[in-house]
Amino acid sequence: MSCIGEGIPFKLHHSITSLNLNECYIGLDGVKSLVEALNNNSTVTSLNLRGDKIGILGSTYVAQALKSICSLSYLDLSKNEIENEGLNHILKSLETRNTITNLILSWNNIKGKEGS
Repeated sequence: MSCIGEGIPFKLHHSITSLNLNECYIGLDGVKSLVEALNNNSTVTSLNLRGDKIGILGSTYVAQALKSICSLSYLDLSKNEIENEGLNHILKSLETRNTITNLILSWNNIKGKEGS
């Protein structure tokens, strides 16, 4: 079961600044829906997706959203099985963004120089 139902559009109220979906297991469908909602939101500064099983593909959706979400300063993607490939997607998107001040990527099976 997930906190964000499959096929249900996810909408964020314009006054929300912090969104904690820790261990909600939103998966790929949930992260796609969330990213669509975040693309139209300029108030969220903190996003916790810890343990939501988004995987490598989900990290590509998050990476794409990072390019357009200018307000975000805190992002927790720990325990999402994004591995090195997902890390590379996230890091690439952050090359053009400088508002993220706190990025948490622990427990993602990241190995080698990218994970050091």
